[in-house]
Amino acid sequence: AVCLGLFALVPSGAAWVATESGVGRFVRGKAQGDQATPETFESLGGLGNITSLAPTTEKDGAWAGGGDGLFRWDGKGWSPVGEVRGVTSLELDRDGRSAWVGTRALGLFVAEGESARVVPLGDDPAGLEIVGTAVTAVGTRVVGARTAGDDAAGGRLFVLQEGEPQAFRAQPDVRVVRVVDTGKDAVLVAGAAGAERAYSLTLLRAGEDLPAGALRFVSVK
Repeated sequence: AVCLGLFALVPSGAAWVATESGVGRFVRGKAQGDQATPETFESLGGLGNITSLAPTTEKDGAWAGGGDGLFRWDGKGWSPVGEVRGVTSLELDRDGRSAWVGTRALGLFVAEGESARVVPLGDDPAGLEIVGTAVTAVGTRVVGARTAGDDAAGGRLFVLQEGEPQAFRAQPDVRVVRVVDTGKDAVLVAGAAGAERAYSLTLLRAGEDLPAGALRFVSVK
């Protein structure tokens, strides 16, 4: 039996998984006649403590992250990337190759190849835990964060734009759990403790009323 911790599908049909014994993937074989397509499990090394997986669109490429750092699979083996540690979120960029990497207390990175560069957010990253990045329906990338700790408090949203990023603060009773990229929009999972739900992220124009049931994030300047 295999105890799955993470599961990620790629267009080729391969299913990448992270288990207690490391990272691997289920690969489809060639169908023979009327027989079902066989699948085999391929172990890809003993990486432990993996909490995020992001297979790339390149053949055999993938990113994996967790408490021990960020790692890149090049089809032959895993390599550590830069000095990234404490990975808390990992999303593939729209280019299909690079990755947006959130951490606890080290901030946000963009990883490409064998290196990762810091993405300035304007806040001191030491007290923040990044909980995900996503692209909105109009093409703007947003970053979700919260105070590093177990209560998911201190919610923040950062809008990445030319020049300085724009920061927004959640109401004190709002827990920010995750920011998710659906491929078409950015979704925020947040709310009062025990009442968290999914919200579509929208920037309001000056003077525009807040929709009923929406969460308000206030600009931080």
